[in-house]
Amino acid sequence: MTNNDYNDRFTLLAVFSYPHEYFVLKSLLEAEDIKVILKDDVTIYVNPLFSQAIGGIKMYVPIDKYQRAKEIYDNYLNQTLEDEENE
Repeated sequence: MTNNDYNDRFTLLAVFSYPHEYFVLKSLLEAEDIKVILKDDVTIYVNPLFSQAIGGIKMYVPIDKYQRAKEIYDNYLNQTLEDEENE
């Protein structure tokens, strides 16, 4: 897949600083048959200090499934924030 194909069919959903931050969300999206492409995840997994320098781990989803992916992402964030407040 060339960069043009990638840019034409996928859009940025979220950016994470560290690999552990995206694992649950990726699973939730894939459970809904939403393909997830991660950029720079391996680089940051190998050397976490690069995270800020390269702009974090980018999560891309298909453009045609972006709205559903955004709903899942928003629900996940809200649930995570509620859990932190209850601790």
